[in-house]
Amino acid sequence: MNADTIRRLENIVRFGQIDSVTPSSPFHTVTVSLNGIVTGQLRLLNARAGKDQTHDLPSKGEECLVLSPSGELAQGVVIVGLNNDEFPTISQNPNVVIRMFEDGAVISYDKKAHHLGAILPNGATATIKADLLVDGKLHCTKDITTDADVKAGDISLKKHKTSGVQSGSNTSGVPSP
Repeated sequence: MNADTIRRLENIVRFGQIDSVTPSSPFHTVTVSLNGIVTGQLRLLNARAGKDQTHDLPSKGEECLVLSPSGELAQGVVIVGLNNDEFPTISQNPNVVIRMFEDGAVISYDKKAHHLGAILPNGATATIKADLLVDGKLHCTKDITTDADVKAGDISLKKHKTSGVQSGSNTSGVPSP
């Protein structure tokens, strides 16, 4: 075998570390350090890229795999998500799916306990822009505020009238719808 054939065979599958990340359109690119050699800009595999899409850029130093058709690194595609000593796995529980973010936010689902958790760092906020139906108990440890009315059954907090109202220190009757 000649040197070019050996080089191409060695480059078909290579392990490396992300050296740089370039967010761009129509696709993101990265450079990869392969034992001291830094590649040119390579395409990054995305979990979904059709009608459903994901956006999740890798970290600098994250271990990766470069797959290069015909052993040509310039045509390589980068796959990330390999745990190692610097970025070890975050759980050994096979029933738990976890997404942990750099700022400390965690979204998890325990398939055995049927529990969805979302923990955000201090000062973070969450937005749900949709109608929300809670089919179960709701417990809050802090105040609930609203710019709109609150209703319990047919009784409006803003517009309800109270029956049996008397002046003085007497207690009024129950709210009327």
